[in-house]
Amino acid sequence: MSRREGRIIHQFPKRLEIWSNGRREIYDIQRVEASNYPNKHGFSSMEIEGTVYAEKKAAGFAILEACRAMKSPDHVSLGKYRDFTMELYFDPL
Repeated sequence: MSRREGRIIHQFPKRLEIWSNGRREIYDIQRVEASNYPNKHGFSSMEIEGTVYAEKKAAGFAILEACRAMKSPDHVSLGKYRDFTMELYFDPL
């Protein structure tokens, strides 16, 4: 195997991974920007357990209540924020 072939074999997968991660980050940024509808305080609404919260403080309280209600370490769907799903889980240790 030549040095060129060796570099391609070793560097190509790394460069492909970097490129793929960069593309994924750009896609995520586009999703966030497309789903940003902030209120006058700059907060975009958040759906938690089926209820939509337009105010940050109310959303925070709802998240805390969902955490307090957790009885199992299994992942559960919490809701959505700016087109991304949120999951909740805890580690009993």
